[in-house]
Order: sequence, then structure tokens, then C-alpha cells
Amino acid sequence: MIKGQVSVISVVIIAFLVVSLIGASYMFAGPMVEKQSTISQHGSAGKFMLDLDKTIVDIARTCTTKDGCEERIRIPVPGSLMVDDDSNSMIYLIDSSQPLLTDAPVYLTPGNTDDVANYGEVQNPGYVTMEGLQINGQNKLRYVLHYRSLYNAEQGKTFNITLVGSGEGAGTTVVLNYIGTETSIGGGHLLSDLVNSKVNVKIL
Repeated sequence: MIKGQVSVISVVIIAFLVVSLIGASYMFAGPMVEKQSTISQHGSAGKFMLDLDKTIVDIARTCTTKDGCEERIRIPVPGSLMVDDDSNSMIYLIDSSQPLLTDAPVYLTPGNTDDVANYGEVQNPGYVTMEGLQINGQNKLRYVLHYRSLYNAEQGKTFNITLVGSGEGAGTTVVLNYIGTETSIGGGHLLSDLVNSKVNVKIL
């Protein structure tokens, strides 16, 4: 994982960012319709992950009813979406017509990527990255929404959002709902109390 501060990237330039990282030859070759489709799809995929993050955080922070606060978000671009329990992340994999010019992850959210972030330096426990890769000779874009711990020194608490889900899906809709919140005394960063909110993820 890359540590340190990352740049703020506005939602409105996600599509431009992706296309600017695609090989220059593609920008001068191929049908204009294909180029426009690429811009639209990748912009929609990036925005989807940011919307997913906002919805999950809203559910975790505001919901008090077990199995309540259900939200549904349409998956805009066909691909594979899964919950990775080991890394507490959601991974969204879609096809790309061309490889990216960089192998390094591109960060779509502000803040840092420390395993434990300090509240005030960042406001959100999650961050979204995008990277290009090849699988069986096919170019792919992988978007990752990862949740880490958020430590609030003033309150003396560490806050977690835990994603609960399994398997991998190529569906059209993500269904989210609140499972509940547990507090572990002294279980957080610097022996602070750990407040762990769980959000269930289903792919239909």
C-alpha cells in the first residue's frame, strides 16, 4: 500500500483522467463513437464507486435499525463486483479497450492511505483507487473501495466500517443495509474504544 498524502480529484474529471491515462495512439485511432463510449463508461464506473462509498458511510453513521436503511445502487457498467473480506474492500473490475499509461494506482479520493487515519486530517474511513491491469491478455480497469480505521483523538475512539458479503457477482444492482454496531472497550488504536459498524452488501 502506498502511504502519504494523495491529491484531490474531482468527480467531474474522472472520465478525462481515465482517458488521459490510456495510450495516446488510441486517441488518434479508432471510431469517435468508441472513444466517446470509453469516456462515458469509465467516468460512470468511477462515479459509481464514489457514490457507493458515500452511501455505505451514510448508512454506517446514521442508521440505528438492525437490517434497516436499505439502499440500492445500479451498477452502471457491466463487470465483476465483489466484497473482499480479507482487505475489507469492494473490488469492481471492468473491461478496458486500451491499457493505462501507468501501472500505479490512481486515487479518486482525498486524504491519505494509512491503515489508521486521524479524524480531522481526513473525514472519511474509505478511499477509492483505480488501476489498469491485464488478465488473460485482456485489458481491465480495477476500482477498489477500501475501508480502514478512523481514529478520533478528541473522543478517544476508533471507528471502523466492516463490509459483510461473500462471493463475486456480475449483477446489475448493489443492495446495502445496516447490520448493527458493536463497541469493543480498548480494542481500537492506542487502546481506544473500537466502534465497529457493519454494512451488508448483496449483488443482484
